[in-house]
Amino acid sequence: WQRTNMFFSTTDLAKSMISEFTDLVNAVSLNPFFEVTPFGVHIDIEATADPRVVLIEDVSLSRNMVPPGGSFDVDITLRPYRKEPVVHKMTLNAPGDAQGICEVVVRGGGIEEPDQGSILMGWRTIRSLDELLKEFSAMETNDEVVAEVRSFGPLREDPSSLEAEEESQRKLRSQIKEEKISEGSFKSYRSNYYVDGLLRRMIRVVPE
Repeated sequence: WQRTNMFFSTTDLAKSMISEFTDLVNAVSLNPFFEVTPFGVHIDIEATADPRVVLIEDVSLSRNMVPPGGSFDVDITLRPYRKEPVVHKMTLNAPGDAQGICEVVVRGGGIEEPDQGSILMGWRTIRSLDELLKEFSAMETNDEVVAEVRSFGPLREDPSSLEAEEESQRKLRSQIKEEKISEGSFKSYRSNYYVDGLLRRMIRVVPE
């Protein structure tokens, strides 16, 4: 298993790198499932004095109203440090169960990343080392440009939907991410920059 990430700091770059590295090593070496032996770690570091940072400067949507599952374009203006801005286009789909006002969020990887709500709220736990590593793999990296639609979901007034709601609460972050990628409401790409910034826009989802 391996993980590649990019870091930037105006004060202590080593501290930023070591913090993530320590968390990952401790989680694997001290995992409650079985001993990993022999346990080895290889670190490959590349550093540059050139500030490879890009700022999310602006976001515009091709449509302000779509049907559930409908697609629309997102133009993302990115400004590399002290250089001219460039525009990157992504196409997103509104969630099939969305209704009313939804948020379109464009952000750098790891900025306002959804947490492990199912674990924090006591709905489930990590049950194996493979599951643990899968959740680590689903973690965003700092060089990602992320665009996603955040829906408040349909109102669940039918008591028969209780089981479905409970099942939804049990999903791990990796499962939720896979589902959003599959439906097209989440897209990301890795750049050659540390991506900074977060911008929101609103879109209305109305049945046809």
